[in-house]
Amino acid sequence: MSHMERKTMILAVLYVLLPLLDVLSYAEENLRAGATRLDCVRANELCQKEQTCSTKYRTMRQCVAGGKETNFSMVASLEAKDECRSAMDALKQSPLYNCRCKRGMKKEKNCLRIYWGIYQTLQGNDFLEDSPYEPVNSRLSDIFRLAPIIARQYDSVIPGYRNNRQPR
Repeated sequence: MSHMERKTMILAVLYVLLPLLDVLSYAEENLRAGATRLDCVRANELCQKEQTCSTKYRTMRQCVAGGKETNFSMVASLEAKDECRSAMDALKQSPLYNCRCKRGMKKEKNCLRIYWGIYQTLQGNDFLEDSPYEPVNSRLSDIFRLAPIIARQYDSVIPGYRNNRQPR
């Protein structure tokens, strides 16, 4: 086997294996994320059943509403701020922190309300990277989005390609 043939074979193997490795790592990432991630409605139900989580969630909502910080003396206000911080830290360990919504789900509006209530509080206004929705399998959606472009390319290479593919 010549040097050029070996290079070609190595490139062919890489051409096949690299996309496969990319798909496998993407699938593994989705499995890991999906194993710990609930929809926000379900996460809220679980939190309400657990006394500690329920109490911390209520405290956090009161903090957001301003009730904990504005109706107390200066000393009580510092204690209230500590309590708010403690509640927010505790919620980062709950299922609520990692929850997401699904497009078209039965209680989507409620799910979004819960999601934004938590993330607005815990992450401030840093929403650039986060989406309230479960990640869509972008590879599959890319294929469907690119299908018309690919078909147009075949039109220029294979005369009558589109006409032959139309259902009769």
